Amino acid sequence: MNPHSSIRRPRVVTRPSPPTLYFFEVWEDKLGNLCARDGQLPYDRVEDWLKLEGTYKTDANDSIDLAQSMILRLIACDFDQHPFAIGCGLPTFNQIQEAFHLNENSVEAIINNNGAFGRFYERSPGSSATDLFSLVFKVGNSINIGYDAMSMTYNMKRRTTRAFLHGFLDHDSQSLIEYLKTCKDKLRFESPFLLPCRIYRKHRAKSEAYRVSIDDNLQRAEVEIGYAIPGVLDGTADPISLLRSGNIEFERINRRLTSCSTELCTVLHTGAFGKELGIFLRNTAQELGSKLYSPDNDGLSHNQTLVQEIEFTTNLYSSLLSQASNLRTRVENHIQLGHSLVAQEENRISRFVAEESARIAAATKGDSAAMKAISLVTMIFLPPTFVATFFSMSMFNWEPQGQDPGLVSKYLWIYWAVTIPLTVIVVVCWRLWMIKENRGFNTLPKRQEDEKSDRVSVADANHITPTAILMAEYSEAQKQQVRPYWRRRA
Repeated sequence: MNPHSSIRRPRVVTRPSPPTLYFFEVWEDKLGNLCARDGQLPYDRVEDWLKLEGTYKTDANDSIDLAQSMILRLIACDFDQHPFAIGCGLPTFNQIQEAFHLNENSVEAIINNNGAFGRFYERSPGSSATDLFSLVFKVGNSINIGYDAMSMTYNMKRRTTRAFLHGFLDHDSQSLIEYLKTCKDKLRFESPFLLPCRIYRKHRAKSEAYRVSIDDNLQRAEVEIGYAIPGVLDGTADPISLLRSGNIEFERINRRLTSCSTELCTVLHTGAFGKELGIFLRNTAQELGSKLYSPDNDGLSHNQTLVQEIEFTTNLYSSLLSQASNLRTRVENHIQLGHSLVAQEENRISRFVAEESARIAAATKGDSAAMKAISLVTMIFLPPTFVATFFSMSMFNWEPQGQDPGLVSKYLWIYWAVTIPLTVIVVVCWRLWMIKENRGFNTLPKRQEDEKSDRVSVADANHITPTAILMAEYSEAQKQQVRPYWRRRA
């Protein structure tokens, strides 16, 4: 099983056209009933939808300026080929920004890489008092969590909301619209923090889901190692035995742990930013609620409900930060444990090699002493043997009879004529063989280094552990111990 299968991979967006626009709007008809509609919005019909013309015209257009009095209007889209650019394109966004009176900092917040938030009070065109509340924020973003951003304007006199949502996947937009369809209370739609609260909670849920996936990957590594499994006081396996048997691939596990450590940095950033965003939203909701609602107004209770939801989500972010910090400590402990176990095994192998070397050295010393004794005996008996052999030849006649020429044969020179050249040939052949052996011995270290490089390359390709490489080197060294006696003496 792929250890990173549960981690969401970066999306490679190859859309031939801009992302789909989704819209949702709520208004009150002549009889006071709430009406809502939603759907996909073609790019060439954006202006018609903003002005409620053409197919987007309603029966209520004849009596009131519905485009201005609709309780809620929102439009959502995903990013296009880059998460830090306006997905629908600047021309389309400028149309929406002008119609919704979105804050001028909206673009900067949407394309920000680290997250942003801010609130602004303005005056609508033709108004003498501050009646527009603008809220802009982008979550602490990550390719594995999301790039949700929102720019919203709330008319405090009309109690109407206009919002542009960016970075929403298609299913996220559809999920939000389905949730809004379940809201039947007008006061809830009139609350300026209905959308911010929902987006904030969704982002927290995504962050927690990603943290859980990191936790799952870390726990699988812990089970493979057999040490420090959460909830188990003692390990279920001996990692040293598993290491020797080759059942633990510490290189692969270390890569997984390092990946978890990297992603935990993202979770910690996202969690810290989410907590700050929650505090900001809570304070802003309380501030705006005091301006909008009197103590006996029913809208105040709805606002307080949303404030409490924001506070609860903020507390969950605190829990997320604590869990992520704990996970990072666990990852660091397991990385150190892996290095420690590998070092222990390498030390064991080194000690074994040292013991074997000492044993071989003692055996070699014994062999050397025996050979010295043999050489001494040979040197003692060699001269008498030579003399006895030489004078026992038929070249010498120790008992001359009759007409014998004498003690020494006149053909003795043949012996020297054969012996001396043969001896020279033997000595020359031995010398040539020694030169060849010396050349091969001098090139042996280079061949061993090349073989080691090849083994390391194969280890990288097949995830062979460093311990296995050391064992292979030791086996090769054992083979090199079988050498001639004269080489050991050298």
